[in-house]
Amino acid sequence: MQNYLKKIIFLLGDDKKKLPFFFMLFIMLSFLDVIGIGLIGPYISIVTDSGKADIFIKTLESYLNREFNASMAIYLASIILLSIFVIKTIFGVLINKLIINFGASQQIRLRTFLMKSYQSLPYQKYTNRNSSDYLFNIQQLVPQYSQKILVGGIRAMCEAMVITCILIFLAITNFVAFIMISAVFIALLLAYDFVIKKRLIVYGEKANLAGSKTMQSINEGIEGLKEIRILQKEDFFYRRVKKQTTNYANFYALSAFFQSIPKYLLELSMIIFLVLFVMLSISFGQNTQDLLPVLGMLGVAAIRLVPSINILSVAISSIRFAKDGIHRLYDDYAELTKLPIDNLVSEKTKENQADNFKSLELKNISFKYQNSKINALNSITFNIKRGDSIGLIGPSGSGKTTLVDIILGLYKPTEGEILFNGKPLNKNIKQWRENVAYLPQQVFLFDDSIKNNIAIGKSLNEIDQNKLEDAIRKASLKNLIEELPEGENTLIGERGIRLSGGQRQRIAIARAFYMNKDIIILDESTSALDTSTEEAIVNEIEEQRGDKTLITIAHRISTLRYCDKILSIKNGGIISLDTYEDLIKN
Repeated sequence: MQNYLKKIIFLLGDDKKKLPFFFMLFIMLSFLDVIGIGLIGPYISIVTDSGKADIFIKTLESYLNREFNASMAIYLASIILLSIFVIKTIFGVLINKLIINFGASQQIRLRTFLMKSYQSLPYQKYTNRNSSDYLFNIQQLVPQYSQKILVGGIRAMCEAMVITCILIFLAITNFVAFIMISAVFIALLLAYDFVIKKRLIVYGEKANLAGSKTMQSINEGIEGLKEIRILQKEDFFYRRVKKQTTNYANFYALSAFFQSIPKYLLELSMIIFLVLFVMLSISFGQNTQDLLPVLGMLGVAAIRLVPSINILSVAISSIRFAKDGIHRLYDDYAELTKLPIDNLVSEKTKENQADNFKSLELKNISFKYQNSKINALNSITFNIKRGDSIGLIGPSGSGKTTLVDIILGLYKPTEGEILFNGKPLNKNIKQWRENVAYLPQQVFLFDDSIKNNIAIGKSLNEIDQNKLEDAIRKASLKNLIEELPEGENTLIGERGIRLSGGQRQRIAIARAFYMNKDIIILDESTSALDTSTEEAIVNEIEEQRGDKTLITIAHRISTLRYCDKILSIKNGGIISLDTYEDLIKN
């Protein structure tokens, strides 16, 4: 448990320094609670016992140097008692607001940190996990930590302080009551804890597993809807989601059920305590008139203790239920804090860091995927100079896309070295990517307008309209945009679902033209286009020849006609280096 609590505190980062501040506030609130409860007994005595009222009146007269009657004394005592409880209530509400805001700030901090860190992960490390894990951590585990564990835990600390102070007060004022109430509470809570402790930990672990699988099944069922519908396999994914959702809901329901039990046990234990206390007091001959103020004080103490102990019990249950989730979150957070995440920088910073492309040299590059016994690339060596047009051709699985991923810096070579402008690529990756536009076969589009997808990352007032229109013309998008009612402001839907495959490709190509990068890498990016559109775009790309450096993967040799040299790749190695003319002759 100690190690587990250290993980919870570790996840706070530098904000753990704020905990002593909360601790001081809790002490102040606890004193106000004790003062309020301590005044209940005397107040009831003043109201019900004329002798006690006379003593109070004489005390007031001696301190304030004026006469008081019984009514005035009761009014003053009522105002004092009410003022204490009003102050305590306001102070308690403000502390609760501080706790809630603190939890919300931790949720913002952790979610944004994880998002930034996951985006910065080495690409091969990123692909080792299902994307649903990242989504589940951000969407589910962070709120679980910030709300249930952190907010609930801090509240529990506050209530534990209040409980301690009230019990100390009871021990001082009525030791018998203190012993009895402690014995009843402890006996019932220990019995409850013994029954559910291990169950909550297991439920939490199984709920997290089911939750992650649920998210994975939902993502797969939604993203693959087109193919799933054609194959008529909707029911398969429906059953997967239903199974995992049912598991997740059941384990959470079991957890909620067991967390609700202490409330009823505490109410029962308080009634048991009050009844036993009255019976024992009468058995020992105590006057019922004298018992009334004590019962009033104990009643208020009970009203305050029951919810406090319930909050403490629920917090402990939540901490146990969330044990697996905290371990998952801690493992990611601890590892990610060691990784550099400063490659996500602002546009202005990027512009200042740009280093114009002169050359890229690959020296004996070999690469092997994790858990693979054979190399995907073997001793690849070639040079690319500014203005070159390079084509890559070969059968599926030959290593073309892997080679491009290596060139992009997504993967690090297992062997060999890549030099960008004569410097190691891995040490200058930001500057390298400043020069590169990448057009894959499966393009990335987001649910926004055509304009914003082309000028990705730019706000509306930053978009250069002339550059935008030029990019649209070069990508053969002009006719499409003119046909749309809202033109370039037309929303394209999630992943461009409202457009055809060819239209999506042309938006990605327009993006590359708009970004005006020195190097354009086309990974079969015209494969979804019709012949005439592909011809028009290839002509536009050909016009960039000499001004831009072009690297093109293609199945159709005709799309490589503008290339200065064409690398034929097979089984991860370069088998020939040809010109377009030589290649079509063969």
